[in-house]
Amino acid sequence: PSQGSNSVAPSHHQIYSTEKKSYRMDQGQESMEVRLSWRDASGVKVDKVYTFYRGQYVIDVRFEINNNKVNEWNAHMYSQLARS
Repeated sequence: PSQGSNSVAPSHHQIYSTEKKSYRMDQGQESMEVRLSWRDASGVKVDKVYTFYRGQYVIDVRFEINNNKVNEWNAHMYSQLARS
């Protein structure tokens, strides 16, 4: 989705990057965060942070938005649930 004429917001088509190629929960570790990051050319950064818990099927997700530009950046949340 677009936000204004010169800014883009990440959608389910954008590619997010990670710090590592693979993640593994160490022995004794009860939870693990995996951060997916997206950044546009103007400096807006969106992180999706997934938290996995040992022995549970629950996965928490939070979004962190960092606007490093002068102009206000407005957005709204949407999600898509697809069945394959």
